[in-house]
Amino acid sequence: VELLTEGEYVVDDLKLFQYANSVPYTINLQRRTNKWSTNEPIIFTDNDYGQVLLRACGTYHYNLWDPVGIVTDYINEGRNFSLHEHTRSLVVNAFEKVIQSYNGSSFTQLPTKDICNAVQDELRATGFGFTIQIQMIKPTEESEVAIKQAMQKRL
Repeated sequence: VELLTEGEYVVDDLKLFQYANSVPYTINLQRRTNKWSTNEPIIFTDNDYGQVLLRACGTYHYNLWDPVGIVTDYINEGRNFSLHEHTRSLVVNAFEKVIQSYNGSSFTQLPTKDICNAVQDELRATGFGFTIQIQMIKPTEESEVAIKQAMQKRL
């Protein structure tokens, strides 16, 4: 991988033929904003209700800290690479890992700011700089029914 700095370049067709499998890539280093959500419900152990299935969603912003590493690690390995799907997957996986560390607490009192910070810490080694926001963490409809039934039994 050869890294060129920002600017205007002229591509010489003859030089491209010297490198039979050469493909130029451009990477936009501007901050990106995307949405994320859990694909499947997360099993969470609540201190009041036992196992609850949670769904979550939010937004995330990212910057590329290591564009050469991203190209080298992903595109050159011949992967079908979608930066959007890759970053979303990184965020969701980190969120799911972090939320498990809160098992045994109340899902209604999850500290979203602390969770966001922990997810960002989890993602530091990825070559991206992330800022995570959580818009919602809530039980699935099935879990809401079970919670309502448990609350009625207590009354």
